Amino acid sequence: KNCTTRRLSLRRLQLKDYAAWVHSHRVSLPKQNKFDLPPRAHSQLGLALFKRNVRRHQKLAKNDQTYIWNIFLRSTGELVGWIDVSTICREPHQMANLGYFVINTYRRKGYAEEAVRKIVNASFRDLKYHRLEAAMDPDNRASVALARTCGFKREGLKKYYWFQNGRWEDQMVY
Repeated sequence: KNCTTRRLSLRRLQLKDYAAWVHSHRVSLPKQNKFDLPPRAHSQLGLALFKRNVRRHQKLAKNDQTYIWNIFLRSTGELVGWIDVSTICREPHQMANLGYFVINTYRRKGYAEEAVRKIVNASFRDLKYHRLEAAMDPDNRASVALARTCGFKREGLKKYYWFQNGRWEDQMVY
């Protein structure tokens, strides 16, 4: 379901969003830290790849696996990031993992907090989850601060929980 806040429109990617998607990658700054995504090469911004992403996102939602909301500025239509809610277990726990990312050009403007608060509410109300977790690298201070600001409580460290950067890494769970 689409959501809006005062400044943001949160929704699934649509074919009409191709130009905004390309623009978001073109304005991205070089990696600022180890948690950042590297800039995409021009060859990675083709329409065929974008269409595959749109179809994949639709399929994931249809199968109740992952719901991805892209974060657009209502004032300009710019794509500034995304939030995903991935089902961990439906019965009997009704729980999911929350992930979020804001493109580095658009950080420190409060967009992530605004979007996360809206999607957390929608996840409980519309998707009927009972529990949301946010797992993150313990060193990602910005992500930890956002989780805390949005009401998540630290529960502990899961050892070798997440495969990234070619290896299994620990994750702090909120």
